[in-house]
Amino acid sequence: MSHHEGQLEPKPAAPTSRIPAWQTLFRGLALLTLTALTVAGTILAGRLSGWLLIAVVPVTAPIALLATWGAAVQLTGGEKFDDHPWV
Repeated sequence: MSHHEGQLEPKPAAPTSRIPAWQTLFRGLALLTLTALTVAGTILAGRLSGWLLIAVVPVTAPIALLATWGAAVQLTGGEKFDDHPWV
């Protein structure tokens, strides 16, 4: 029996910075901008005509939801943190 059997692999070093790489940060901020523009456009359409919201909200709500989700993934470090085995 070897003296190395049963030993665990060394733990990887913790990241030194909480800020993601500039490419990931840029994508996250771009997606947040898309969310803000979508919500602002929906509010503007609602002020223009309440009936217009019936046509606009089914299109803009999924766009805003997915853009916000994508921004959260990018700003928290990218896809490597989004593929948890329990999810």
